[in-house]
This record gives sequence, structure tokens and C-alpha cells, in this order.
Amino acid sequence: MALALVLALVALLIGSVRRPPVLDLPLLFEQAASFEAVLAGERPDLRIDWTGPNKLGVAFVLLARRLAGVEWAPRLALILLAAAWLGTVHALAARCRRPVATALLVSPLLFGSPFYAGFFNFLAGVPALLYWTWELEEPRRRRSPARIALSTLVGALLLYAAHVAWLQIGGFAIATFVLLHRFRWQELAARGAGVLPVLLLTHHWAGGWTAGDWQSGWGLVVAPLERVTSLGVAASFTLGGIRHAVEPALLLAALGWLVLAAARAIRERGAGVQPFLLTAGACFLTVAICGPEEVDKMVLVSSRWGGVGLACLLLALPAPKVNGNLLTALAASLVATHLVVTGSAWNQYERRVLAGFEEVLATVPEEARLFGVDLVRDYPPFRLPPVLQLYAWAAVERGARIESTFADPGNNLLRWVDPASRRPLSEFFLWRPAFLRPGDLLGFTHVLVHAEPALASEWSSSLGVLRSGPTAGTWSLFEVAAASDGDRVGENEHRAAANGES
Repeated sequence: MALALVLALVALLIGSVRRPPVLDLPLLFEQAASFEAVLAGERPDLRIDWTGPNKLGVAFVLLARRLAGVEWAPRLALILLAAAWLGTVHALAARCRRPVATALLVSPLLFGSPFYAGFFNFLAGVPALLYWTWELEEPRRRRSPARIALSTLVGALLLYAAHVAWLQIGGFAIATFVLLHRFRWQELAARGAGVLPVLLLTHHWAGGWTAGDWQSGWGLVVAPLERVTSLGVAASFTLGGIRHAVEPALLLAALGWLVLAAARAIRERGAGVQPFLLTAGACFLTVAICGPEEVDKMVLVSSRWGGVGLACLLLALPAPKVNGNLLTALAASLVATHLVVTGSAWNQYERRVLAGFEEVLATVPEEARLFGVDLVRDYPPFRLPPVLQLYAWAAVERGARIESTFADPGNNLLRWVDPASRRPLSEFFLWRPAFLRPGDLLGFTHVLVHAEPALASEWSSSLGVLRSGPTAGTWSLFEVAAASDGDRVGENEHRAAANGES
């Protein structure tokens, strides 16, 4: 009943906004549309990477496209994803015999930075925790080696299909548990044999990263000490969806809960503790505290693990020895407050930021080659800029062609048949439009700009190759004129400088 109620409220929240403020959602639907076009033989420039990881989350988008029309498919995809995530944590709570209050307290962790970033594949890895919690229960660890190897292979494929990061970090947590909790040589050998085919598959796939210009760079922006000493920073690494006092309040409630739960577990000599979830939670939170924010093109690396790590710890420990009705009332009030704050932020976003977007989007010509520019970037209270990739909806709904797609990195469902089709600078200019020069718009026919009309007009005039088009609210569509020879002078030097900055 608690799951049904929470899911109904979340579905109501998501369904209230035509285009939810989820960064990668437009590109996910563009990828799904391109996937269907490849199957139909309409996109010979793309191929499907059937054996690579990072696929499971796309299933929610493909299913939503099949079940709903253009207007409701984005919302349905998020509702399906939320149902899988919430269903998993509530099922874990039931399996670990936790009270309803625990499941309620964990539920708002869905709305963290991976959700707002649109990391469907990563979020789709959470249900694999339910499988591994069941798989690592003591009776199953004493089965025959052949059966252990087979079930390990299934679990490893689940992690691999969701996201390669789950295979790495989740696999490390599983290996840590197997090695440290009632170690058995027979089990270790069987699980090693089971995971070996997936490791070989991963090694083969990883060789293709070079085609997508993957390197080994990483960035650590926020010091690990600050992540645990600053409440605001800690909240951003465990939730990180919106800038509001409700996130630190949720974190404080969770930490207080964990302290009381740990005290009970110590007093009762570990009775009621779920050992695998405890191990996994500790591993995930270690990555959230000490890991880099970026690894080459992979962003929000450490903060992806904060929310799931906290959820694992809350589910791993027995509930505090406090009046059950009081705990349920506290958890329910936090869930309700978070949903009200989130709903308010989403509806303000639709009324203010998206005002005029539908009108301008409807004027994008079919087969246009479209580039998007966002000159605003700051959208309180959202931590991530939700409109940065909204122009990709034109590819889904208007048949336009966009240049920066999920085929570019080479680690998703689709890849370019000819690697030269990639435009690696398109993503760079998307984040840094100030670097754009007239020559960079060669090959594009239109530019969708989000800014106040005066600022958009000033910016377009500075380029000298854009002609004004439809404008509504803070959205403007410009037509690209052919760049003159003078505009092309120094283009190679400019692109080299931009590449260096990238």
C-alpha cells in the first residue's frame, strides 16, 4: 500500500509537466527514434551495438514510445523508471523485514542527480541490487559450484546491461562481500568462473572507446573532506536534485536514523542486519566521498553513488527502536514535503522557462539541421541546466537532424558506421556557446536559442550569419546564412583552440 501510494504521487508529479526537467531525456528519445530508424533500414549511417553495456535504461524509453503518443511518452518513460526504482527499494525493505517507515524514508532518494541528469542506464542498475541481495543469501551460497557460476553469470549480465560502472563498483562490492563474509574457496572459484565471460565481453567492448576519443582523464573538484563536513555539499552528493532546504533536512533525518539504527544493531550484536546491503552501502558511499566527479566524458561519477549508498545503509540496518507510528509519521511527512517542493519547482519551470517553447518548436522545418544554444544556464532551484538539450526534441518530433547525439561517445546503444560522422566539438559548443564562430555553424540550417529576446538578438548579431525567425517567450529560432570567406579565415585555428579548451 505504501508503494502504491508513493508511486501514485510520483506519477502525479511527473504527469503534471509536459516536458519534465530531466537533462538527457530529449537525447534518450532521439536515440530511441534513431534505433527504430536503424531497424527499419532508414539510418545507414548508424549501427546498433548489440553486445556493449549501457542498454537497460533505453528499454523504458522504447516501451514508452510504444505505449504512449508524443505528448505522454516522456512522462511515461520517467514513470516506468520511477516504478522500477521505487519497486526495488520497497521490495528490499520487505525482504529485509523493515517497517514501512524505512521504505518511505528511502523513497525520495529517487530524485537525486542521476534522475535529473537522465542517467536511465545507471538508475536501471538499482533493480540488480534486489537480485544480488537474494543471490548472496546464505542458502544460495552453499549450492553446487555449477549453479553458483550460472547465477553469477546472470547477475553480472544484469549489471553489465545496466551500466559498466555497475559492473565495476557493484562488482567490487560483491567481491568484497564474498571475500570477507564467511569466505569459501569453492564459492569464490565458482563466482569467478561465472563472471569471466562478462569480463571478457567488457574488455572487448572497451577497445572501442578509442574510436570515441575516450581517454583516462579525471577531475576531482570538491575535496573529500568537504563532502563530509559541509551539510550542503553532502546533500548535493547524496541527492543533488534541487537547491532547497528539504534536501539537507532529508539527509539529516537519514543520518539520525542511521545513528539510532547502528546503536540498536550494536546492542543486539548484529541481529537484523543485512550484510550484503551493508557492504554495498559502505562501498558506494566510499566512492561518493572519495571518487572523482568526472572521468573523461563520464560526469557526476561520485554523486551517482551517494543516494544509492545511503539507501543501502538505511535498508541494511534494523529500524531504530522508537515508536513505530512516530517513525512512519516522520518518514511520511518528509516524503510529502519533498514531493510538494519538487512539484512546485517543476510547475514553475513549465510556466516560466518553457513558455513559448512549444510554439517555436512547431516552426522548426522538417529535415532541418539544428543546433541549440542556451544563454541562461542558471535555473534555480535545479542544480543541472534542464533546457540545455531541449533542442533535441526537434529530432524526435519534427524530423530535424542534430549533431550531438549519444552515438558520438561510442558507449551507448548506437554508434556511427563512419567515425568521421562524429562532431566532437558540437558538445563543447553546446556547453560553451561563447566560443562559437560563424564557421562553426557550417552545415547547420537553424539555431534554437534560449535567452531573453534582446540578448538573443545581440548574440545572433555578433555572429553575423543568423537571420531572425519566430520568437515566443524566451525562445527564438534563427536561420543560418552561408558563411562568407572572411568568416572562414582562422576557423582552423579557432577550432584548435576550442579543442584545447575542451
